[in-house]
Amino acid sequence: MQHLPMSAFERVWQDSPVAVLVTGGTDHELIYQNQCCIELLGQLPLGTPLQRLLPQVTSVGLDRLNSVLCTGETVRTEAHWLPFADVDGRPLAMRYVMAPLGEPRWGVVTMGADVTAHLQALRDLERAAFLADLTDRMITAQDPATALKQLTDALARDLVDFAAVYIAPEDDADPDAPPVPPEVLSLSPRIAALGGPPLSGSGSDSNAERWRAVLLEGKPLLIPLSDESLPAVTHDAETMAWVTAAGLTHLIAVPLVVAGTLAAVLVAGTGADGVQLTEDDLSFWVNIAARASTGINALRSLRQQQTIAAQLQHALLPRRLPPIDGLDVAGLYLPGSPNVQVGGDWWHVLDLGGGHVAAGIGDVSGRGLAAASVMGQVSAAMRAGGLARLEPRALLKLLDTLMGDMVAGSDDDAMSPQFATACYVVLDMDRNSLVAANAGHLPLLVRRRNGRVRRLDTPPGAPLGLGMGDYPEARYRFTAGDTLVLFTDGLVESRTEHLDAGLQRLSELLAEAPAASASAIADYLISGMNRRHGHGPDDIALLVMRSTQHPTR
Repeated sequence: MQHLPMSAFERVWQDSPVAVLVTGGTDHELIYQNQCCIELLGQLPLGTPLQRLLPQVTSVGLDRLNSVLCTGETVRTEAHWLPFADVDGRPLAMRYVMAPLGEPRWGVVTMGADVTAHLQALRDLERAAFLADLTDRMITAQDPATALKQLTDALARDLVDFAAVYIAPEDDADPDAPPVPPEVLSLSPRIAALGGPPLSGSGSDSNAERWRAVLLEGKPLLIPLSDESLPAVTHDAETMAWVTAAGLTHLIAVPLVVAGTLAAVLVAGTGADGVQLTEDDLSFWVNIAARASTGINALRSLRQQQTIAAQLQHALLPRRLPPIDGLDVAGLYLPGSPNVQVGGDWWHVLDLGGGHVAAGIGDVSGRGLAAASVMGQVSAAMRAGGLARLEPRALLKLLDTLMGDMVAGSDDDAMSPQFATACYVVLDMDRNSLVAANAGHLPLLVRRRNGRVRRLDTPPGAPLGLGMGDYPEARYRFTAGDTLVLFTDGLVESRTEHLDAGLQRLSELLAEAPAASASAIADYLISGMNRRHGHGPDDIALLVMRSTQHPTR
């Protein structure tokens, strides 16, 4: 290999204030370091390929060396963070020039200025602005889940390749239960095509247990990822393959502690070309976690209320339908999508004897525990009034008074229920008729034996709780083979179309539904309206009553 005497390099570059490194040949063997370069990277053995000396050098850096050696064109870079640390293990940022040596070309000289302090100052300013923007986004978010998504989206956009928040299980959670997916997850464009990391089943792994123990102590954890360190995170083959495919070099896990209890864990990862994470960054990530902790606490409290409300609602709904001669009945309740709180929907079917059957349905305004609690009282009153054989008009008047008393006695809280809608029907099987009264509720639907569907627009009264007057009754024909459908607005409401369009679509589905049973009709309507659990914007109560034949007495 042809090269100049070492003394020529020393005279020109030895005392230069910039770092100088000379490599030779296609393997880029180290030929020379000046004193400034030695102070930055340490004394490196001469004659060794640069990639062996600094294995963290990326393909971009090697491509630049190859390009200078092959084309003879000088390469200049902007200030940037290098993929390896300085001699003391601290992050290193440089702006450098690569120029060819010799004719013919045999080597490359790299001259770089240390700009670490400058970039660190800029990064501190950017992080301060990032935290301020993040705080504003989380404060103005509509709900805790949205706030957390704002957090991970911002991290994946500006700082890391992926960010996720995992809600910690309750203290009495089953330790053998399968791992849960992250509450929120965001990926950078670089790895978006991979999708999120798989759920690891290595909960019993001893290394994973040590990692979990560190988190439970409330300490942030930084793990440089490599073939040697990855087993300390997981032994799960799918997870290891995903980390490798994503090219992640660092992983950070920050406990989100609320009132001294681990509430969640923020996990983030970055690749070789991203912002390098070091122990010095942990205080910044703890600062991020502090902003997320309030949202986590609100979300956990909300989930607990949702669970209680759902349990209360299911406990108050009828557990089984009464057997009624000549009438096939199906009733169901479905919650909306997972992010929608439980509401106040209910229904009842009562066999009053003597060929009379009562049915009622209703929906309390509001969401959560308050709505479920009010629903329980109004629903119980409807059942009691029905068993007392009150006429529809009188029963709704009673419920209006009860609801008005509850509204007047409640705190002035926008989240408290303010009214309810309801519809109450009494079927007379002997006279083949039904009498209905409506308190601000949706119309009834009847499918005749010939398949034609009629919308029963009962004269509407005011919603319950407003104390605004009477509830007119209307009488309709209801004979063998007819089907009556009562429902709440969650079945027909949509954020993208008018309510009338939803009612029209439900009427068309009812006309097409199989006549095999009330249960089959109910299932057909739910499927046709795409209201299986997880798809609806609101919870749903649905009651289908199909007259089969006149009872024999």
